[in-house]
Amino acid sequence: ADFLSVPPNLNLGGIEGLSYGKGHLVVVQNGIKPQRVMRLQLNDTGDTITNTAPLAVALESFDYPSHGEVVGDDFYFYASSYWNRDPTAGEAVTVLRTDIAGGRDIVPPDVRRFMEDMERDGRVAPLTPKPVEEDANGS
Repeated sequence: ADFLSVPPNLNLGGIEGLSYGKGHLVVVQNGIKPQRVMRLQLNDTGDTITNTAPLAVALESFDYPSHGEVVGDDFYFYASSYWNRDPTAGEAVTVLRTDIAGGRDIVPPDVRRFMEDMERDGRVAPLTPKPVEEDANGS
């Protein structure tokens, strides 16, 4: 059987959602801390992860983020789920959108400093700013 080659320092624990788009895997990880959405860039044959970047990390709106879907250049995902909620109570879940190419704008400052240190040390690719946190009406 063929397996996906993964960098040795990439934590793949706690993956709740997995999507594919634009030559990348996008994973939602809610079973680890910090909860996060990560972009995993694949090589041309799709059998090796060549680079990783956070798209959203430890957002205030995160409450067990879950599945999502790639639509064009964006990834829409559930920032909150029903893990800690009663689905029959009519509580709304939060849906967020981020550009697959970046995530810097929705990464908290302390995590941003950590990622900048990682970028400086060559452990991750630089992020491109562009993601947007939307309200429940999608605007």
